[in-house]
Amino acid sequence: MYVMCLFQSLSSNPPSKKSPPPRPVSIALGGYQASLEEVLTWLLGAEDKLSTPTPCPKDLPTARRNFHEYNTFIQELSVHQESVVTVLEEGAVMLASGGLCEDDAQEIRLQMQLLESRWESLRTSAMDEQTNVNERLMEAQRAEILRIQNWLEKIEANIARLAMTSGSLDIRLQDVRLLCTQISAEEANIKAIRQLDIVDESRSEEGKHYLHSIITSIFLLWFCNHLEVNHSIHAVYHSHIS
Repeated sequence: MYVMCLFQSLSSNPPSKKSPPPRPVSIALGGYQASLEEVLTWLLGAEDKLSTPTPCPKDLPTARRNFHEYNTFIQELSVHQESVVTVLEEGAVMLASGGLCEDDAQEIRLQMQLLESRWESLRTSAMDEQTNVNERLMEAQRAEILRIQNWLEKIEANIARLAMTSGSLDIRLQDVRLLCTQISAEEANIKAIRQLDIVDESRSEEGKHYLHSIITSIFLLWFCNHLEVNHSIHAVYHSHIS
């Protein structure tokens, strides 16, 4: 899954739609104030939510949950950016009409400046927090990949050791079944790591392919070890009855 920031600064993302047609000043002012109040109410809630940093995850499932929850928040910001743009457009239209008294015009200019400033501050803070969330996810994924690779090396060593071990049937079968249980218990983690989240859009296609190759290799090694242990059970059993 590839994720990037879904919204931009207002200055770098000018609206493509046409400005609304002129309306009587009193009606336009009332609509503008209503829209402004609605946007400010939402903006306050978004600022409150962003004021609480995403907690540092203790494991990969938590890191993934934080990542997807925060990505939903980023998408919400992207959707509401249009509302912010609309309010600024309405204010600009009224100022350009020349039908406002000086006090109303000055108030609208101040409101527009504050709105754009608050939005830009929210946008910047959201992008900074998104970077933190993404980095924690990638760190958790790298740690899990390394843990599974180390675990696979130990399993392969144990399988090789069992092939050279002699002893009673019960003891050898007990050792093999223990390995089988360990491999089966790791199945959920193996399947989970296959759902890799790549959040760095600057990563090259070769780098992305390399990461997916690692995950595929891990899954194949786990599957082969699973088959090898099952084969060992039969081999141990038949070696004692032949």
